[in-house]
Amino acid sequence: MNNFQKVWNDHTKQYDLQSQVELVSVAEAPMPNSNGKLYYPCTVKYTDPNGQVVNSQAIIHAKNYDKGMTVGTSYLATFIQTDQGVLITVSALTQAARPDANAFKSLFAQANAKTEAEARQAGAVI
Repeated sequence: MNNFQKVWNDHTKQYDLQSQVELVSVAEAPMPNSNGKLYYPCTVKYTDPNGQVVNSQAIIHAKNYDKGMTVGTSYLATFIQTDQGVLITVSALTQAARPDANAFKSLFAQANAKTEAEARQAGAVI
């Protein structure tokens, strides 16, 4: 099942949901929205909260698409509740593997310490 995370939207004053989606197709040309900003209509595939794999219409803002997005790749999407239903916007951010937290433990201990002695006590290798 897909993992949806809630994120606060300062503009709408409500929570949006974010999750990974697979980019299935993208329109050849961008279209202007009501604010005059360009976006690309697209189709994305994801697992909904009921565990069903679905294809849905979404949009990619042109500034994101112009960074180089590829059909078949998974990207971070935001699911926004609107009066007309749910709007899915796709960003150019992919799901990258995070580094092992233990590998950076010493550096963070040193960075967050007020003194060298405190850093050593927290486990920093100086």
